[in-house]
Amino acid sequence: MKLAITTNGDQVNGHFGSCETFTLVELENGTVNEKQVVGTEGNHHGSLPGYLSSLGVNVVISGGMGDGAKQKLSQLGIETITGVQGTIDEIIDQYNEGNLKTIPQAAKSHGCNCGCKH
Repeated sequence: MKLAITTNGDQVNGHFGSCETFTLVELENGTVNEKQVVGTEGNHHGSLPGYLSSLGVNVVISGGMGDGAKQKLSQLGIETITGVQGTIDEIIDQYNEGNLKTIPQAAKSHGCNCGCKH
């Protein structure tokens, strides 16, 4: 299982489309096998789903995400969990414990100031 967490320092980034980095976490039986921070390689909004798919990502975790990105990720077989806040390590622990769920209201009002109208 490979997670991609939108990253801002050691915190979850508030918006999928404007993040500059992702923390990729490879999990096997609840154990972190690998954790690395990768850049977006210049991909934003519409091109991020394909980029993440090429990296073998199964789940994207973010503070917020527009419906278009969710649909594109879903079409690629990638699950999304949004409305998430906290440190990257807290989020990994919550995911492993099965306690990380989308928070619907927070996912819709992710504080994006990029003019993308989600």
